[in-house]
Amino acid sequence: MPKRKRSGALFHRGACTASDLPLFFKALKDHGKQMELVQAIFDLCNEDEEGCTDMPSMEERLNIKRSTVLQRVEGLLKLRLVRSDMKQTQPGVRGRTVYTLLLPNADQLPVSQSPEEIGELLVPEGGEPSQWQLGLDPHHDSTELTYHPQMDRRMTFRGERFSALHLIGALRMGRGGEDKRHKIVRLWLGPAWMDVEVEASGDALIASVLDLSTLIVVTTLLLKYYEPDRPRPDPTKGYVVRMTDLCEAMYLNPNPGNKRMLYQRLERWNSTRFKILRRSPDAVLWAKGYGVDEKFYFVSSMTTLTRLSKREGATPEIVHLFIDQRLIDALPDRRRTLVMHSEMLRERNPSQFDHLFYLWCRRVVQHDWNPKVYDVEHLAREMRPGESVESVCGEIAQMMDRRYIDEHTRGVLADVFGYHVRFSAKDRQVAINAKRDDPLLGESSGKAQEARRTLAEERKRVEEAKSS
Repeated sequence: MPKRKRSGALFHRGACTASDLPLFFKALKDHGKQMELVQAIFDLCNEDEEGCTDMPSMEERLNIKRSTVLQRVEGLLKLRLVRSDMKQTQPGVRGRTVYTLLLPNADQLPVSQSPEEIGELLVPEGGEPSQWQLGLDPHHDSTELTYHPQMDRRMTFRGERFSALHLIGALRMGRGGEDKRHKIVRLWLGPAWMDVEVEASGDALIASVLDLSTLIVVTTLLLKYYEPDRPRPDPTKGYVVRMTDLCEAMYLNPNPGNKRMLYQRLERWNSTRFKILRRSPDAVLWAKGYGVDEKFYFVSSMTTLTRLSKREGATPEIVHLFIDQRLIDALPDRRRTLVMHSEMLRERNPSQFDHLFYLWCRRVVQHDWNPKVYDVEHLAREMRPGESVESVCGEIAQMMDRRYIDEHTRGVLADVFGYHVRFSAKDRQVAINAKRDDPLLGESSGKAQEARRTLAEERKRVEEAKSS
């Protein structure tokens, strides 16, 4: 039987039933307009054999314009009573937004949807369902890591220091080489050192420097649950993440190609095993909780729950992740995380060496506005262990040519995600400083403001001590 043609955004009642209406009345007692919308969703979905309705029907029922409906939906999104998803109906055609009701105070995925429910709503004429569910029920109590393009647009990205900074020298650079699946490398942080074995399981490749951006976005979405007054998720239940949310967080078009790329990055993290073989005594603080001769994965398990249709290449859409408990424990501690430049995470056609250089600067240079001079030999030892100084000089020269500020300083002065870099190939030295006008590293940054507050408080204490 052909499906009734629908247009515009879809509204779906999800796991909610008529018996749940009192919960919405209680949650929306001060939001009358939003409650009218919820009531209309229930009424229209109950009248429909598929349990859903579309935007024109909603406009007609409430006698309001589409823009007003969307304003009310925005209120429900902020209250976490609605989830917004982009469903692809046909390859190469813009997807359709589906708004699904969520039970008040519920962060979990709906559990009472039948496996085919959402897919049946989006069947193009003469086609097959564009989504099918592969058993969400066993994972219904997992925490869903979400990204909302409007509410999270100015989200601050944070990376955990050990995974995002200290191990960068052990990650893969490039696509080939003998060390793409297994290597043992000595990592240096000043005089401290640590020998690390990195190995990929099966035919997979070791996670690369570019793969770090995806892991940072996942940990940032997880950090949203450590905001005040939010219940902490249970890490033993795992986390559910949508490839659409990851794409939008990284400003990527959520098309099948980009979803596959991010999924493959997560797969590499799931396949990459680390083991600390030995380390100097002063390197213990690098990896708090990670012992010597102990194998660990930052993404310890990964299961695909939902895929796009075969016609779209069976692209994964929803995955279930388990993340290393020690990484999760580090996230609430601001001393063990570091803010990352959003341009680095959202850059088109990124360069692995540029990312590597920036991450090294975040660990070493940090917020220092005064230029510091480093020998390339020092950079090579910490960033590219095993590479020759000549090779690293060549990579720095290419980076300077890519990221020059203007033609007059091309090859000499570059801007690398908020750091000014001056390079002397003759002396084999680089001078690096954070830009004073950079929003993340400069005088207006949160760290600079905190330093000014601390200094003011210290001066106040000194003055009070003198006066007493």
